[in-house]
Amino acid sequence: MGTAAFRDHPFARRIAGKRVLIAEDDTDIRKMLRIVLEAVGADVSEAGSLKQTIGQLQSAAVDALVLDWNLGGTTGDRIFAEIATLSPPFAGSILVISGDQRVSTAALPETPRTAVLLKPFLPVDLVAALGGLLALPS
Repeated sequence: MGTAAFRDHPFARRIAGKRVLIAEDDTDIRKMLRIVLEAVGADVSEAGSLKQTIGQLQSAAVDALVLDWNLGGTTGDRIFAEIATLSPPFAGSILVISGDQRVSTAALPETPRTAVLLKPFLPVDLVAALGGLLALPS
């Protein structure tokens, strides 16, 4: 599926112009995520560790976080605990990506606008999942 298909996806317009932070320690996956999200008009920044992720969430306005459940050896439970301590609280959408089939929305803390996308996934699935989250009311 080419880049044009991502732009034509019904949810692509929900991502266009949004500030998305990709928190992923695998550089190849991070690069793919960036390519897809920029193709639909997102303003993308990147973090490769928990420390970088928290730092960017504190210092920049972020509409959505695409979060690797196992970020640099840190599990999603710890990452969510760190995010919960932010002041002001992070109010954006969180799309968790994971290759662990046991990770589901039931495994996530009760936070609004949070979903799971299991690896492997197609780029169009990323656009659909993130666009769906960004369509939910604040």
